[in-house]
Amino acid sequence: MPVYIKTPDNRWIPYPMTPATGSSLKDATFGNYTKTVLANPDGVERGTALRQWLVQPTRPIIHDAAVYWTYIQTAIAPSPFAQDPGDSPSADDETSNQQLKEAADIYYSNNQFIVRLELLDNFLYDTNGAMRIPGLVVSLIRDLTVVITTGGLDKISEKEGEEMVKQLQYLFGCKNLEKLAIEICGGGDMAGTDWSTQEIIRIIAPVVKGLKSQFNTRLSISKVSPDGASRNITQYWSLSDGTAKSSFDSCTATSDQIMRVQTYRWANPKQRSLLSGALF
Repeated sequence: MPVYIKTPDNRWIPYPMTPATGSSLKDATFGNYTKTVLANPDGVERGTALRQWLVQPTRPIIHDAAVYWTYIQTAIAPSPFAQDPGDSPSADDETSNQQLKEAADIYYSNNQFIVRLELLDNFLYDTNGAMRIPGLVVSLIRDLTVVITTGGLDKISEKEGEEMVKQLQYLFGCKNLEKLAIEICGGGDMAGTDWSTQEIIRIIAPVVKGLKSQFNTRLSISKVSPDGASRNITQYWSLSDGTAKSSFDSCTATSDQIMRVQTYRWANPKQRSLLSGALF
């Protein structure tokens, strides 16, 4: 039987994702499941039920395609968002806010999220105020994948490059991240030697260097093809000895060694003037 939920404008629509529930709640609808969750505001059962509903065990949540948090708000704590601007919060409002905060803690701390680069600030800091999250996601998120799409053969403009760097810099505020992945998605060579991937690496190299310093082994950078194939290129931000540079200078370097030298120069402003364009 399909499950329906009531939207903020009082329409009933099919719920697009079946909540992950235990056997005792397998036949629950969105409505009576929510009643079950709210029935024990201080009990252990409430926390367990919230976790069963809010934590997606098998697939990451893609932020730009997800509207589920709006439904979570409406189901768990609708009252704070129905009051008129300027009204003083009531005791019920404060209770609802606390319930919503509990849900946000579980939802954002226990799921994996995939977010396009251009939406990162909105996801982490709710910059347009649409999510109305009590406590910013930036302090809750544990597992995050940032997707950067390559732009073909066109050179990235200075303005576009600055915006890309600005978005990535928001990640420095994610103090509790346990896993951070940056995926450069597009066609071309999986080693990242194609022009469009080189353009992305050229722009993001300095800020990724800083992220690597902060997150260390928790950070990975990959090249991902349109068919989903992936290759880890995190090592391009590691120039641990002089082997790569010596091979590069003597024209005997492998493509991996060339990429390490090139990324190193792009990542270090004092070196970038030595190599302003791609090597391939």
